[in-house]
Amino acid sequence: MLGYSRDAIKSVGITNQRETTIVWDHETGEPLYNAIVWTDTRSQSIVRELKKRKGASQLQQICGLPLSTYPSSSKLLWMLTNVPSVRQAYERGRLAFGTVDTWLVYCLNGGVRANVFVSDPTNASRTMFMNLETLQYDDRLLDFFGIKGRVHLPTIVPSSDTKAYGTLSTGILAGVPIMGCLGDQSSALV
Repeated sequence: MLGYSRDAIKSVGITNQRETTIVWDHETGEPLYNAIVWTDTRSQSIVRELKKRKGASQLQQICGLPLSTYPSSSKLLWMLTNVPSVRQAYERGRLAFGTVDTWLVYCLNGGVRANVFVSDPTNASRTMFMNLETLQYDDRLLDFFGIKGRVHLPTIVPSSDTKAYGTLSTGILAGVPIMGCLGDQSSALV
């Protein structure tokens, strides 16, 4: 038989579409709405309103992105406005937000039981919440979008790390560490 034995697999890595947005209940792990993919434009009216806000012209200097329907920020705001379960979780302080990488790592580690809640800079940078200089969430950005202290955000960790992404919790590869995560365009370079 060709291939590798389970013992030969030392780690796994993840790649994903970066702006796709997923929300769930931080305490139960229950998804609160369908993922909204990067090409979705339902947030057009929200983006138009955001562009009128004081400070809108400085956002790109901090996070590197112009206000548009692509980044996760406008998708999250759309869900807060249009999806009652998302709004309720937000009001109760239980709303967890992430891009696909965060959700996959969370689920692969066993969800709420292990609560591995991380993202890497290639994914976090596409939310409009991360400062490109510090590689951390920026309070000015979180304030602008009105989510500071109100939404559980994943910890931003290096794209390659021996511990931060946890280990697979079930299946034939249970116990194998997840050692890397990159957004799709970045991973294409690798």
